[in-house]
Amino acid sequence: MAKGGFKRRIPLADALDMLAQHGFEIGSEEVSFDCALGRVLAEDVVSEMNNPPFDRAMMDGYAVRAEDAFGASQASPVLLKVVGVTVAGDTVSAVVGRGEAVKVMTGAKAPEGADCVVMVEYTQERDGVVEITVSVPPGKHISKVGEDIKKGDLLLKSGTVLKPQDLGVLAATGNLKVKVRKKPRIVVVSTGTELAAPGEKLGAGAIYDINSYTLSSLASGLGAEVVSRSIITDDESLLEDVLDMKWDLLLLSGATSVGEKDFVPEVIRRRGEVVFHGVSIRPGSPAGFGVVGGRPVFMLPGFPVAAVTAFELLVTPYIQRMLGTNVAVPHPTIEGLLTKAVPSQLGRVDFIRVRIEKHDGKISVSPVSAKGAGLITTLTKADGFVLLDAKKEGIEAGETVEVYLF
Repeated sequence: MAKGGFKRRIPLADALDMLAQHGFEIGSEEVSFDCALGRVLAEDVVSEMNNPPFDRAMMDGYAVRAEDAFGASQASPVLLKVVGVTVAGDTVSAVVGRGEAVKVMTGAKAPEGADCVVMVEYTQERDGVVEITVSVPPGKHISKVGEDIKKGDLLLKSGTVLKPQDLGVLAATGNLKVKVRKKPRIVVVSTGTELAAPGEKLGAGAIYDINSYTLSSLASGLGAEVVSRSIITDDESLLEDVLDMKWDLLLLSGATSVGEKDFVPEVIRRRGEVVFHGVSIRPGSPAGFGVVGGRPVFMLPGFPVAAVTAFELLVTPYIQRMLGTNVAVPHPTIEGLLTKAVPSQLGRVDFIRVRIEKHDGKISVSPVSAKGAGLITTLTKADGFVLLDAKKEGIEAGETVEVYLF
């Protein structure tokens, strides 16, 4: 066995427990709300004002006293004196007294004395008098102060990943600054003397680097900041240089198994601690995790599908904890019937790539034929994946399975 090789594979559940015990705090920062899309709140946000901040007309029409329009109909209209006009943005409007009305536009401040708005469709104005042909109850078409948001209301909870509508509620309440979790600074490195950057001329035995691009994209999608993406040859001194860089989380792919060139675990062990190496997952079993200088390092397999699997199962929950978000598989799910049996072994979690088809309203789930973890097209041909539980020896054809959609 090569140096740094693993003698056993620990259960995925044990690996996740170890990761939870080796969390890494990245702190928080204050940013402008309009630059916070996709960021994670580091504290609750409470409204400091009412919204709307005044009684607001919700329709074009006439603001009146409901009792003055009581009994109005087309056969027996009510006539009211128009004493003013108010549009959105006006700070002062006429006061509505008995037998009076004020013409209002949508969004305008409701005039004092009025308790409802009659839609313009049920009115006709002539010579300063409006004819009303419908009766309306108090409060109709008026949004009261604080109807949407009251001062002191909890708007957004800590851990919320801010969406466009969340920025809207921040704008509506004047919360111009928000405290968010800092983005973890991630360095991604593919190891392998055989690797070349896409676009370079390939020499004999060379292949293009895949993993640094897929892993960087996965990390960015979770809200992390990839500060460096690179390739290094199978040279321990180059890895030592990477370990001396500034980063919050390091993702290494390749050189993590038990071959003569698989030097990564040994270097991590020499510079810090290997917490675990070897996980009972397929593909991705050579994955490992270590700590160097108090900072977390993931050792991921070199085969592209194995690297993605290990990222989904191990790195994703770790980054979610760094950001303070819910720890969960970040993919929508759908259920369907498996078309073909999938064997496995007890104690191992299998990452099964699948295609989805719909026939007569039923959803069928078909495993993508895979001859190995090095075939990246088995991911591009798949619609998602099924996680086969470690407590099962397989899944029979016809069973209902949950699919995580890409």
